[in-house]
Amino acid sequence: MGFHADQMDILEANTGIAIISLRQTRALRFRNLQNNEQIIDYELVAGSLFYMTPEILGEMEACYS
Repeated sequence: MGFHADQMDILEANTGIAIISLRQTRALRFRNLQNNEQIIDYELVAGSLFYMTPEILGEMEACYS
């Protein structure tokens, strides 16, 4: 999936989005919405959970593989 920003207006107040990696390691990449050259990479090992807070969702877009 390419870079995208999640739709925040449909979330309950003070909630975020969780990503769960099942069965295999996944790459998660964040890119700053204001500076496309600022990229942060994470490796989600099988069975891991990554929670994106409203602050992250408002500043970054994500890409999963």
